[in-house]
Amino acid sequence: MATDYATAHIAVEELSETEAWSIFDAEARREFNMSGVEFEEQVRAGKFDDADDPRVARLAMLYPRAW
Repeated sequence: MATDYATAHIAVEELSETEAWSIFDAEARREFNMSGVEFEEQVRAGKFDDADDPRVARLAMLYPRAW
């Protein structure tokens, strides 16, 4: 059965910066056992520059501010 994408409706809810930061922080703690602030600091310091870890990319995509 064909889908009529012209009539498809997708609800989008924008997160506040506080909500986005809370999600980012929780994932940093879960994946790397560090706060979101610590993860940000280590990324900026170059700790993950050579990392071939998909967890780094996933977490970077959750970062609530522009890098």
